[in-house]
Amino acid sequence: NKFYQTKFIFEQFFSLGNLLPDQETQKYDQYRRFAQNNYMYSRAYFSNIFKLPNDFFISIKLRGQIANSNLLSSEALAIGGYNSVRGYFENELLADVGLIVNAEIRTQNISLIPNKKINDNLQFILFFDYGLASIYETLLFEEKNRHLIGYGPALRYEINPYFIARLDWGIKGVQDPEYGTSDSLLHFSLNFSY
Repeated sequence: NKFYQTKFIFEQFFSLGNLLPDQETQKYDQYRRFAQNNYMYSRAYFSNIFKLPNDFFISIKLRGQIANSNLLSSEALAIGGYNSVRGYFENELLADVGLIVNAEIRTQNISLIPNKKINDNLQFILFFDYGLASIYETLLFEEKNRHLIGYGPALRYEINPYFIARLDWGIKGVQDPEYGTSDSLLHFSLNFSY
């Protein structure tokens, strides 16, 4: 009973430059130094899930971005938070060129409700997250490359298709006062659907 799942997505983005009103490079430069109105960037996403003995799983996700210039914050790769590097606040780093790696070991699904008509699953997870942010063209005081590391335990519980709960305890692997004074951060979400 082998299980192997792979997903790959590639996206290409580019601006229309001066074809639209109020899109001059000078205006872009006001919002972000060295940003241009003729930018282009590519994003790629790759994920793999492997089934191990005893219904354990390994999940690996890679996300990356490359750009040809400094980007406005709305176009940058956001690093930090529950969906990238856990243990940090959302969008802790913004990257023109960047990489996010998420690795998880997941236990088998455990049913807490004995009723066969209700499909519920509890899963325990250990995770390691890494994010690398690079600025295309830096200002005098900026670091060109910065990184974040987060690791820790997590829980997932779902009652298909109505309810999903998520709890991740992200421990900071990079201690810096700029990222707050706490050593860790809890990420929690509840989703209901009908």
